Amino acid sequence: MLNVTLRPAKLGPSINTRSERHGEDENVPAIDITVSGIMLDREEVGDLTEDPELALALFKQQTDQVDVPRFADFGPMLFKHKFTDAKVSFELGLHKQSVRLSPCKVRKIQLEAVLGGMLEMSCRVQCAHEVAPDLSKLAVFMNQEVKIAISDGALDRKTAEDTQGNLALEGGGNADPPPPSEDEPPPSRPRRSRAPAPSRATRAKKSKGARRRAA
Repeated sequence: MLNVTLRPAKLGPSINTRSERHGEDENVPAIDITVSGIMLDREEVGDLTEDPELALALFKQQTDQVDVPRFADFGPMLFKHKFTDAKVSFELGLHKQSVRLSPCKVRKIQLEAVLGGMLEMSCRVQCAHEVAPDLSKLAVFMNQEVKIAISDGALDRKTAEDTQGNLALEGGGNADPPPPSEDEPPPSRPRRSRAPAPSRATRAKKSKGARRRAA
């Protein structure tokens, strides 16, 4: 379960607008919002990943009792699963304008250990439910500091690899090979081998034999 109480964050420099297919014929407007700078403590990371030992393994303690990242030379870790049906709230500006989006998907979560034992989270919030009234409010604060809260996000562990595996099993364990790419050249046809040309001596013998038969 993903639950983040109201805290500082930063909106990305752009908000992606698109359409999302609901059912067979209905296209619904949707938005993608990139958010970064969400600071989580170890307990919150344990709840997010369902692994309470993960955050402990990412830090080491110095002699001055300060927790420092154990793998400082590595970049952020990508959490490959997503959260669905989340309620996401933004608090914007000094006047504390409120934007509430629900239901949302929270995906492309990245976690990076920072000095002091905290982890910085970035993610993408996707929503396709009555987003038009709130889009203009969010657009004003692109690439700026805001506050965010996330609640009731349900962990969804389905991945593309799982889907492909299920399809292979349903087909008797052997998935069909992927079609060739359009960029790949068509297979070349085998060339027919030609018999070597007869030598001059062979041609002379055949010509002499033909004259004898004619005589």
